Amino acid sequence: MPRTRATAWLLAAAVLVPLACGDMRQDELDCEEAVSHLQECCPSFDSSHIECLYVSGCETSTYPAISIAQSQCIRGESCATLVSSGVCTRAQGVWPVQADADDTGAAAVCP
Repeated sequence: MPRTRATAWLLAAAVLVPLACGDMRQDELDCEEAVSHLQECCPSFDSSHIECLYVSGCETSTYPAISIAQSQCIRGESCATLVSSGVCTRAQGVWPVQADADDTGAAAVCP
């Protein structure tokens, strides 16, 4: 239980600090919320490599590993559905995406 609380505090800080600075994008916020839902629902889910930050570059930019549409899908599913449909397993393998502005290329993890 203490580890769960620590994780919750870290996630809250990760979401609230950028909001306080006023520079969090919608895709970043949605990704963070989806990761939080996955942590609640998926046994042994390790979110340490799932990056939800947008980083602007000259030629390409890095987008959150879970897109807005995928984030909404994940948050809309019950824990039982996320586990039984394999979303937990697929989400475990997502990585940030480098792409041009026309194609974020985020992986599809939610049916």
